[in-house]
Amino acid sequence: TTTWRERVERRKKWDAKSDALKKEAAAIVRMIDTPIEGTQAEVAKERLARWQRAVELYVHCPEDSVVNLLKLLEKLIEGCGEEDELLETLSQASQTCTSLVDQTSLAVRDATDAMSEAEDAYHIKLEAHTMLANRAADQSEKIEEQFRTNGKAALKIGQQLEMAEAKKRQC
Repeated sequence: TTTWRERVERRKKWDAKSDALKKEAAAIVRMIDTPIEGTQAEVAKERLARWQRAVELYVHCPEDSVVNLLKLLEKLIEGCGEEDELLETLSQASQTCTSLVDQTSLAVRDATDAMSEAEDAYHIKLEAHTMLANRAADQSEKIEEQFRTNGKAALKIGQQLEMAEAKKRQC
């Protein structure tokens, strides 16, 4: 199980990466369609790097993403002439996707753990409030009982004083 501090650090890194990707979103999308020059190996490497950034944008910022996954896949395999090149590109893309799935799974697990801890804290707080309310109710009942007991005694004393005064008047 992970500690709270580790989860917070991971969340900060996730948020920082998401913020950076949001800021670069327009450039990332534009770069997908920008032609790449260089040797075949350089082109393949750059195409994969651009594809990876676009997929990260899609994963980290799904609500802001204008990235189309089918278009990304087309751009990834575009220009792969030989079967070996296509297999290598798809293998690297698969590793990228696996890494993103692992990161996302960890983020979900962290969020689940955080919610579980928040729920536990809420239950503890609720239990403490229940105990406090029960204690206040018990004290209130004791005060009420004392009032009844002391009130009856005061009433008797008052009645006795009235009777004594009435007898005094008769005499």
